[in-house]
Amino acid sequence: MNPNVRIAVVAVIVIFFDQVTKFLVYNYLGFAEDKVIFDGFFKLVHWGNTGAAWSMFRGNNRVLTLVALGALIVLVPRATISICILWAARFRSDSSLEASWATSSTGCV
Repeated sequence: MNPNVRIAVVAVIVIFFDQVTKFLVYNYLGFAEDKVIFDGFFKLVHWGNTGAAWSMFRGNNRVLTLVALGALIVLVPRATISICILWAARFRSDSSLEASWATSSTGCV
């Protein structure tokens, strides 16, 4: 199996179980209530965090939104450039029409 496919499958599984546990906690536990699943090892707790990690920006969701948008504006073009460089390297020794079409159709011209 392709390593990228394997990573994607693991990511989908992790996200699925993350969402299922959030659904269960939100619907079946009261706020600040916990449910022991495996004693001494694993329990679900209903807790709240309106900010980012460790409650940074708590109560300042607009600031958090601006920080996130700024990060997207900076990172997305860099990722696109990196993808274009990798794509071009794949076809650098191939002068076929297919290589020309592949690089131009992806916007990596």
